[in-house]
Amino acid sequence: MNERDRIRQVRRALGLSQQQMGELVGLKQGSYSDMERGKAAPGLALVRILLEQFRVSPQFILLGEGPMFLNTQLAPPATGLRTCPLLGREDMAQFLRLQQNEGWQHHLPQLALPGLGEDASHTWIATEVTQDSMTPTLYPGDLVVCRLLRPQETILDNRIYMIILKDGAWAIKRVLNRLERDGTLLLKSDNQGHATYSLPRSAIAQVLAVHRRLTAKLQGPEDVYDRLNALEQAVWDLQKRS
Repeated sequence: MNERDRIRQVRRALGLSQQQMGELVGLKQGSYSDMERGKAAPGLALVRILLEQFRVSPQFILLGEGPMFLNTQLAPPATGLRTCPLLGREDMAQFLRLQQNEGWQHHLPQLALPGLGEDASHTWIATEVTQDSMTPTLYPGDLVVCRLLRPQETILDNRIYMIILKDGAWAIKRVLNRLERDGTLLLKSDNQGHATYSLPRSAIAQVLAVHRRLTAKLQGPEDVYDRLNALEQAVWDLQKRS
């Protein structure tokens, strides 16, 4: 088995057609088909995309050794912890397509977190916030941990959700549920610089509830000191009046 055969194996394991795979790696269907049939060399650019975007093991692609996909688990699950896949920007762009492949979660890096429950039928994901529309609640670069809602679950007003559209776009917003009233969801931003807008039911593919965030944006010590100074000043003023 040569390198082209192994690339074909990867494509089939991902459940993609030649046209779909070609689009993902930036090749026309004819060019990708020629590569699989041996009429063109795979090229380093294609191999790099397979390694970076799909976490294919370089040993498997180049040497035919070991498992097809990298073991990308970031932390071993321990008592009270449960893993969920960590999706990058490219993964989110094809999230609906990814779910069509059996075992898609295992091809992605994993986060081990407490408090995700023991119900294995729930689908959890983690991904990065990329926009500032939800500041100061969520900042760009924060990770949000989300659970896919089941069809019978109700979307609650003023909670934060990730909305996946049928065209693959997605947004994290505070939601007002107007599905029963007029068939829409009203999407609000915590950042007042972003306008509120509505989405019809027909445009929505999936809804995920945002349960928690992981952030590196800690409150600066100067804010704490400012409040302490103000409190000390208030106490001093009260003592002076007494």
